[in-house]
Order: sequence, then C-alpha cells, then structure tokens
Amino acid sequence: MTRNSVNSPLGAMPLGGALVRDLEFRVREAQSRWHSPAVSAGLVRDGALVWSTHIGSARLDPLSAPTDDTAYMIGSITKTFTAVLIMALRDAGRLSLDDRLEKYLPQTRHGAITIRQMLAHASGLQREPVGRIWENLDAPDQERLLRELENAEQVLPVHFAFHYSNLAFALWDRSSRSSRPDPGVRSSPSASWRLWR
Repeated sequence: MTRNSVNSPLGAMPLGGALVRDLEFRVREAQSRWHSPAVSAGLVRDGALVWSTHIGSARLDPLSAPTDDTAYMIGSITKTFTAVLIMALRDAGRLSLDDRLEKYLPQTRHGAITIRQMLAHASGLQREPVGRIWENLDAPDQERLLRELENAEQVLPVHFAFHYSNLAFALWDRSSRSSRPDPGVRSSPSASWRLWR
C-alpha cells in the first residue's frame, strides 16, 4: 500500500515536479533496499512541512497506509537526539554535565547521579524503568516513571562499568519535562530542548 502527499502551506514555495519525483523515487528505493514495511519522509522549510511521502504499510493487520501523523517506533535513536541537544545546551552555558539529578528531581534517592553519568551509561541504574516493560510493552507515563523511580535499583556503583540504561535517559527526559514545562513550545525530539530553550 502506498500513499503520497504533497503539502505546501500558504506562503511556502512549492517544490518542483522533478524534485518531487526524485524524492519519491529515493524513498521507494530506500524502502526496497531496507526491506522495510514502510518509510515516510518529509521536507520542512521555515518550520512548516512542505512535502511528504509515505511508502508501504504502517500496519499489516488491518492493512493501513502511513500518513503524516503515523508515529513510528524509533527506539534508541532518541538517545542520540537527547545527547546532542544536551551537549549544545552545555556549549551554550545553560547546563553543566556535572549537574546532579537532584537539581531536577529534588526528592529522589538517586539524586547524586549526574547528567554526564547518565549520558555515558555509567550511572549504575538498572537497565529499564520499574516493571516488565519488554514483556507487556506497557511503558510508564511521566507520573508513573517518577512515582516508581524510588523502587529502581542502583545495580552497579557509578562509573564501575558501562551499563546500558534506558531508565537513565528516560529520567533526564522526564525530569526536564516535569521541572520546567513550556506549554508554548511544540513537540521536539527531546523535552530537554523545551526546558533549556
């Protein structure tokens, strides 16, 4: 199943037909080469989506085409977004990698852990949020993540060994959201960006 769309908001310069055909070809080629059920691509100018295309099927049962609103599970690539944004904020002098978690979550028993330790997977925190997230795919919302944080284990001493921790990255993201939300800012790859803009 394939669905293509071309969007040009008012005032946006439309894309030429040859460019649209080339972009759509590249997306179809990528889907074939990657053996992916679906691929979506978009082009943004001045903060507005001016072109998008969707190849394949977003869901196989029931069969449905992807759209501009399809949410794909992108897994750990969000850690890269978060880390890049944190480093940019550090470079701008808006935070220190040695800021402790207690600065953002003052009541946590894990407050001595720093941003640097969380980014480096050296915090010693357990791998996943509390619960059986990979068995039931029930990821905690912000409230539950923070409520259950005190039940999370420090499985290794800080900097003892590399220990991959989705929980550490979730804490940075969630604590940033809960500490200084900015409702006027549209969604972005990381809540950290909203906090420190």
